[in-house]
Amino acid sequence: MVGMTYYIMFLVNNAHPKIKLNVLYGCKAMNKIVIGVMGAGEGATANDGENAYKLGELIAQAGWVLLTGGRNVGVMDAASQGAKSANGLTVGILPGTQAEGISVAVDIAIFTDMGNARNNINVLSSHVVIACGMGAGTAC
Repeated sequence: MVGMTYYIMFLVNNAHPKIKLNVLYGCKAMNKIVIGVMGAGEGATANDGENAYKLGELIAQAGWVLLTGGRNVGVMDAASQGAKSANGLTVGILPGTQAEGISVAVDIAIFTDMGNARNNINVLSSHVVIACGMGAGTAC
C-alpha cells in the first residue's frame, strides 16, 4: 500500500497548476484539502473495500478531509471507516433526504435529494478525486 501513497501524491503533483496550488497551499473557498474517493456501493469487491479503507486511512494521516458518497456500503463506507480509524474528518454527500443508510463513519452528512446526480457535487467539492474500483455511478 505504500505505492498508493505515491499514487495519491502523483495525482496531486500532476494536477492542473491551479489545483496543485490549491492542494499545496489551500484556497480561499476551502482551507482544508478535500480528497474524494468514489467507487461501487453494493457491487464493490473485497479488494475494492480493502483499497478504499487504506485510501481513507492515508488521506486522514495526511491531515486531509475525506469526501465520499456517504452511504454504508462498498467503497464509500470502507474509505470512511479507514479515515475514522486514523482520526480523520469525513464528509458524505448523500443521494436522498433521509439519514437511513448513512455510514456511521460520516462526520458531516450533506443530503442532496439528487440520486447519482450528486456526483457533480462530489467532484466539484474535491481537490482530487480517486476512483476506487468501478460502479455505475463512478463511471458516469
